[in-house]
Amino acid sequence: MPNCKSCYTPITWTISPAGKLLPLDSRPYVILLRDQLVAAPAPATTRYRIDQIGDELHAVKDPEGTYVSHWVTCPTREQHREAHR
Repeated sequence: MPNCKSCYTPITWTISPAGKLLPLDSRPYVILLRDQLVAAPAPATTRYRIDQIGDELHAVKDPEGTYVSHWVTCPTREQHREAHR
């Protein structure tokens, strides 16, 4: 499993709805409630589910999804933005 090059958090590379590469946090936002895993409050952002199509992982916008973009949660995200300017 790959890690973010700056904060070393495990990420999952997916293809976004726009067809671009999108890193998602590999750890889903879930909690155990009465012996069931349920979606937990995630950062105020778009949620995704991951669909596998052939060999590719696709990020699909889903309000019930448990994955969020790593661009939202990365503590060093500003370093990535500055590198692309």
